[in-house]
Amino acid sequence: MRTLLRAGVLIWMATGLFQTGTRVQTWTSERALWQAALTVSPASPRPWLNLGREYHLTGRRDLAQWYYAQGERASLDRHPLERIAVARAVARNRELAR
Repeated sequence: MRTLLRAGVLIWMATGLFQTGTRVQTWTSERALWQAALTVSPASPRPWLNLGREYHLTGRRDLAQWYYAQGERASLDRHPLERIAVARAVARNRELAR
């Protein structure tokens, strides 16, 4: 019985270590984090906007504008206050691009 329990604990620990390793890769950079968030929650405007900001900061203004537009599109079915916040974030980021 003890041997079976030990084997179960070892399997559980190995699984946890593997899952932790895969999650750590998600946190290697801001872009990796927001890409992962986008795959999990594509209907949320936040990952789109933050990816746009990341591309903006690295000089990829073309991609940044595309991601901002996707963020605005994702916010259309949101609460009006959230749409206002998204519009302000996009305007602020576009102003920085000038």
